[in-house]
Amino acid sequence: MDPTNVTTSKEVPDIRNMTQAELIALANAHTKKNGPPVPSYSEKNTLLGWTDDGKGVWVLPVSKANFDRFEDVARTHPGLGQCEILKLAGADFFADWRDSDRATAVKNLRA
Repeated sequence: MDPTNVTTSKEVPDIRNMTQAELIALANAHTKKNGPPVPSYSEKNTLLGWTDDGKGVWVLPVSKANFDRFEDVARTHPGLGQCEILKLAGADFFADWRDSDRATAVKNLRA
């Protein structure tokens, strides 16, 4: 085997020289590994936990990693409420729900 022709798997491909098919394959491999990107703010891809007074909100954008973490916390701590699960899953807290564009989008959809 000629050592000058050996390539390593650690090389980063130069996307400027890739064909359309190679770019699609690269994007598909990334999606398979990391989950699809979250394209917009909607209730379908955001988990929300409203405080009891309705003024604050826990917001967790749903990606594969976030949803897997949320499910894992819920499964391992079945006695927790939604807000506690969201907090442990890494959600952001907004004391005023209007400070969150995702919570505002959901509120506007339901109005």
